[in-house]
Amino acid sequence: MPDGVWNLDMFRVWLSEDMVKQIGAAESTWVHLFTDGAVARDTGSASTGGVLCDQLGNQILGFNHYLERCTPFEAELWGILDSLLILLSKDFKRATIQTDNPKVVRALQDNGMEDSGINVIRRV
Repeated sequence: MPDGVWNLDMFRVWLSEDMVKQIGAAESTWVHLFTDGAVARDTGSASTGGVLCDQLGNQILGFNHYLERCTPFEAELWGILDSLLILLSKDFKRATIQTDNPKVVRALQDNGMEDSGINVIRRV
């Protein structure tokens, strides 16, 4: 449909009603992403990771990503970017993202941060 919602009546021509209901449920399914990044103080080595859960809190998948050297701020942003890319690859349309870094939340809400010189902000 023009508003991006599936026209489920078209599926009823070829699929059982149970299949049509599953397609409709997937359209409105929310998933929850929990991400975190960490940087070693002595070496500056960083990594990020996260967990994707369904609406009931059941784990769907987890991920991690070694980042080499970056700031804690950048590690958190990489975690969010990685999780967004995973969402897109798994065809999830609706998600909440939880991070424990308020600076990252503010940066993502601030449209002016796109010109900050931090490439990962522009990608997110």
